Amino acid sequence: MKMTRILATLASGVVLLAGCAKEYEVSYLDEIQLSQTFVSIPAEGGSVTVDVNAAVDWSFDKLFETKEQLKDNNGNVVYEDHEAVMVYSATPEWLSLDKESAAAGETTITFKADDNGGVGREAKLVILAGSKFQNITVRQGEMTASVATVKDVFDGADGQSFIVTGTCSRIANTEYGNWYMTDESTDEELYIYGTVDETGSYNWSAFNIEVGDLVTVRGSKTTYGSTVELVDAKFVEVEKSLLQGVETDFIFDSKGGTAEAEFIVKGSGINYDALTDEQSWISIVSIEEKKAEKEDEEDLTVVKLSVSPLVDKTVRRSTSVPFKCGSSVVSVNILQYPDPVANISEVFDGIAYNTAEENKDNPKKYFTVEGQIVAVCSNGFILSKDNDMIFVYAGDFYNDFKGKEGYSVRVCGMADAYNAGPQLGSVDFVTILAEGKVEEPIPVDLNAKKTVEGKESVAIDDVKADEDSGLLDITYIKATGTLSDPYHNLSLEGASTALAFYGNKAFDLDAYCDYCNKGETKKTITVKGYYMSIQSGRVNFVVTAIEPELEDEK
Repeated sequence: MKMTRILATLASGVVLLAGCAKEYEVSYLDEIQLSQTFVSIPAEGGSVTVDVNAAVDWSFDKLFETKEQLKDNNGNVVYEDHEAVMVYSATPEWLSLDKESAAAGETTITFKADDNGGVGREAKLVILAGSKFQNITVRQGEMTASVATVKDVFDGADGQSFIVTGTCSRIANTEYGNWYMTDESTDEELYIYGTVDETGSYNWSAFNIEVGDLVTVRGSKTTYGSTVELVDAKFVEVEKSLLQGVETDFIFDSKGGTAEAEFIVKGSGINYDALTDEQSWISIVSIEEKKAEKEDEEDLTVVKLSVSPLVDKTVRRSTSVPFKCGSSVVSVNILQYPDPVANISEVFDGIAYNTAEENKDNPKKYFTVEGQIVAVCSNGFILSKDNDMIFVYAGDFYNDFKGKEGYSVRVCGMADAYNAGPQLGSVDFVTILAEGKVEEPIPVDLNAKKTVEGKESVAIDDVKADEDSGLLDITYIKATGTLSDPYHNLSLEGASTALAFYGNKAFDLDAYCDYCNKGETKKTITVKGYYMSIQSGRVNFVVTAIEPELEDEK
């Protein structure tokens, strides 16, 4: 979580508590004083001024992520896969300020907003004055909560208030009450980032929320990156689920087999709809009761399922079978994956098929691959098999492969390519098979120079995708250069192409940037890793080593 995100949450919490007072009063911090800390802008739009008297320089903290695209020095867009793309502003998009900072003394700030279209909205801002934080709330229109579906929340404006009811699909944190809500209006999950009672306190145990329960909360929408959230939503009520899944997700190889799904049934029995023709490879064998062996355990209902062997052992299939008890529904999810490929070149053929224009409406090809993890980043890992390599885009499984360089692994995913980099995406699972150790190959030197027809070039400038396949050959490299802000790309002497760190979590690039640029003369560092995709002006790589090793890195 970014520090700005923590400050935003703390700030909103302070303002919410302050809202319990009868009046919004003038602030009296020694460092800064405001004529008002609650700003109300008319629904039809307009502007409001706030007088500031500050003993120190002050500025608004930039808490709100924007949709602005960063560009490098060559005017190329820095895409979302780069680690330094987030741009922050002092206000949400609907609100503007005539100034975001000022020196000590008397100042007037003008807040402005256009017509809100009849939808009330609110923003909680933070002013930094010396070592103190001054909170200020800007509201436009009435903040009457709309009764909404999950889709309505996704389609609504940031700052709009909603009362929404949905099913608790999963629970992320029970200290603050972070969980996900779904309903039938959309396949998206709404993130409830904190659940509070009427006093604004986190009181998770009192809410008695479990997966499968129907829960109603009230809160204001915010968007954090690409995640739609209700932050510190107020709990309204919970309707306990009559059916709770205990064991409901199953993965089978091509041979098929049987599985036992387990449920806690609190109603009058469990039922399911007839399986469709597309689900003919699955059958329900039996439904039986299993009595609890201990007093603190629940009785279980066990559904035995049978999965047929794959006829074509190169295909992947999956389905969900919903089971019901009253109005409560829990699905059993079944995946059957194809046999592992003999070599990664089969996946490359699948990429050609999946990305061909004539196949855009056809089912995509999935592949199971077994190989060795040779490099890891936060977004996935480089998988090697018989000297061929592919990037496995599997950030959701990071905790499963973190620190597992050298281990053998089995993965299943869709053949895909991104920025000419071959990859497995939409990954179904990552299974560690055995421990191992990476044997370092001889790296290709991206600083190497050659002269053709009297013109000298640097090796990194010659990195290109194959003309026939359109794919880059993932390669182990080394390069020496200097880091520069704000993107932390490595610049090589004489080269027009930079080397960009992809998904780095292992090294403190801020520290290395300081190392390169502080002092009278610039210093260089040497990196090693695997380049795996290419964009205009830069080659993306997964770093495995940096020299020299800084003290903080030891």
